[in-house]
Amino acid sequence: METKLVQPLLLVLVVLSIGLVSWLSRDKNEEAVFKKLKLFPRWFKFVGLFIVICGVSVPWIFQGLLVDGGNHLGSIYIIFGLFLICFSRDKIEDEMSNIIRLKSFYRSFGAGVVGFFFLTYIENSISDDFSQLSADTLLAVILGFYLVSYYVTKSKIRSAE
Repeated sequence: METKLVQPLLLVLVVLSIGLVSWLSRDKNEEAVFKKLKLFPRWFKFVGLFIVICGVSVPWIFQGLLVDGGNHLGSIYIIFGLFLICFSRDKIEDEMSNIIRLKSFYRSFGAGVVGFFFLTYIENSISDDFSQLSADTLLAVILGFYLVSYYVTKSKIRSAE
């Protein structure tokens, strides 16, 4: 039952990913490319938010999707939804938002690596055998910290104006 449902869901995720990558790699006007980052349209934020909500709730509703009590398929969908939210345009997209976006990525990557090592240390200090956290944990920490850093910095700058 669970493998019959998991394989089509993963296939949908792969097809969506291929479509998004092909959309981003499409040729555009050179002048527009140099002025702006290649980002998804604004409505992808809402699609990403819907995917995150579904990734959190659906496996808990359908208990057959849980593997060893964990929401592994849901975590893949959560990361995909966070990716869509992170790489979507805002209502007002200018040079300042591009700079804030870049600084937020620097901060999130550094905090994600430090947090990854810190969480690995905490997990291994509690248990006797060495285990490393998974890559989806690292991606979720980086994308989550990026979103928090981006919107906090943007709100501080907008309120100062």
